[in-house]
Amino acid sequence: MGGKRVTPLTREQRDKYNATRRSDYEKNPELYAKRSRDWRVNHKAQTIYYSAQRRARKKGVPFEIEISDIVIPEYCPVLGIKLEVASGYAQDNSPSLDRIIPALGYVKGNILVISYKANTIKSNATVDELRKVAAFYGNNSSS
Repeated sequence: MGGKRVTPLTREQRDKYNATRRSDYEKNPELYAKRSRDWRVNHKAQTIYYSAQRRARKKGVPFEIEISDIVIPEYCPVLGIKLEVASGYAQDNSPSLDRIIPALGYVKGNILVISYKANTIKSNATVDELRKVAAFYGNNSSS
């Protein structure tokens, strides 16, 4: 059951293709920015996966998950806010991949998608928000 065989591009073909793409981008950068935003909105798990992969490499922590391991709930399980992909930079309600035990890295059973706010709450939280985080992890920790 072989599929259609694809012949790889030659170096000249690849260079010509890249030059054309660069030229198209320079003519209309807004279009490319919109396409990028649209892709991130329509491919949330992939976006989170690739970002986590880069962070793992940079931090030198294990990365042993697959895209299918990233389950994005409708609401943040910690704060209960609706999760939505932001246009541009992460917002409080953006989905964010949490390493439950940071030193273990991105491994099955140690990741959870929560809101960006819940994931950064340790550094700038109200007492009520801290209580919610403590209650959630107190009830859902494996140690």
